[in-house]
Amino acid sequence: MNIILRNAERALVSLTSGELEIILRSLGAAIDIESMADLGEEERCLMNSLVESLREKVTAETAAYETAVVWADACSVMVRAITVFGDPVEMSTSEAEAFRSAIEKAKVEAS
Repeated sequence: MNIILRNAERALVSLTSGELEIILRSLGAAIDIESMADLGEEERCLMNSLVESLREKVTAETAAYETAVVWADACSVMVRAITVFGDPVEMSTSEAEAFRSAIEKAKVEAS
């Protein structure tokens, strides 16, 4: 497990499939424990939602190891470029030029 980025409210974490499976099993077991009855309805719903979301992620067939995307959102340019390991995305000169072009396009759209 790698913690990529963290602040007081959130953490961006990179997990192996095995680590994700263990978390899913642990959460599933926690839901079955009688002490979960002490939680309020909102907390139980959140736990069930989290388990279902993780279950979908564990069974999803994906082959992506990195993402490098750019888009305009209102008056902002949004950029995401990261690997599943938390490393920066490596680009060839031509890939970097295409990415720069995508940024320029998003800048126009955001204006």
